[in-house]
Amino acid sequence: MYLGIDIGTSAVKAVVVAPDGSEVASRSQALSLQTPRRNWSEQDPKAWWDAACTACGKLQRDDPRS
Repeated sequence: MYLGIDIGTSAVKAVVVAPDGSEVASRSQALSLQTPRRNWSEQDPKAWWDAACTACGKLQRDDPRS
């Protein structure tokens, strides 16, 4: 099994892929975007980590083998 994590602007996505390339499961966790000034966009890197941990935790909780 392989774990893939995609950190995007709106969400972190986590996917488990079998050795044959088929998707076993996927989950996502939303991210927020801060706009402190006009035409500025910011995100907190700690939020990326927290969202990745949450998405992976959802995968683990949903695993029928656990």
